[in-house]
Amino acid sequence: MLKRSIYLIFIVVIVLAWSYFIYSFGAENLVEVIGVTNGYMLAFLITLFGGSSTITSMAYVTTILTLTLGGLDPIKLALIGGTGLFIGDTLYYYIGVRGQYVFSESKFIIKIAGYINKLPDWAAFVIMYLYFASPSPNDVMVVLLGLSKFSFRKILIPLILGDITFILAISYFMQLSSRL
Repeated sequence: MLKRSIYLIFIVVIVLAWSYFIYSFGAENLVEVIGVTNGYMLAFLITLFGGSSTITSMAYVTTILTLTLGGLDPIKLALIGGTGLFIGDTLYYYIGVRGQYVFSESKFIIKIAGYINKLPDWAAFVIMYLYFASPSPNDVMVVLLGLSKFSFRKILIPLILGDITFILAISYFMQLSSRL
């Protein structure tokens, strides 16, 4: 319990420090200092590593919003950041597939696997796309899909489209709100 409290306090301090830094330094100045090309590389790396954990997802969202305020193109950010998220989420699918052996006797996993695998392909596509395009943590769903032996080919398109859509939505709305 003490470790969780310390970890939570650490995350809050980092978010507050980053927010203060951006507020005092300015998003435009940050992008000017790191450069546009490096900004897109930063977006890719942050989404790759930061987006692949439920706890650190706030860091990549904050970074994408900061880079958008700094003047980077929301469409390019979405394509580059969405690709980074997709790669990170793919690692979680692999963890789920490898974890089948650990959870093979779990009644909960067996029940979910049966439900997921009985869905028509179009329904599974729509549900996965809407989930992946939302601010919900993708890693939880992707691990469950891996544990349920759901075909990666069926996950591929809704996952990458959902990741791109989410980043496009947050960066586009940030760009619109900065003009107000």
